[in-house]
Amino acid sequence: MRLYSFYGQPGARLEANLSVYIGGEHGDENSLLFAPFNIFLFFAPSVQIKELKRIWVDNIVNYARWEAFSSKLNSEWSGITIYVSNH
Repeated sequence: MRLYSFYGQPGARLEANLSVYIGGEHGDENSLLFAPFNIFLFFAPSVQIKELKRIWVDNIVNYARWEAFSSKLNSEWSGITIYVSNH
């Protein structure tokens, strides 16, 4: 991991969610079809995509952040499925 973060170099990765490459930041390049679904699903997809962009930087997945994200999604979905199955 030190190799990918340029450990000890002047251009080293200082934060896990920042790219070490020029122009490595991803913009909002979502499709036109994404916007209606995003509104219909109360903007949850855009929040999740933003979080995924924090987790996956320079084709590297930050494992600690991925674990937190996946456990958060699992708890949200289990809450939704319990609520739906009880009504």
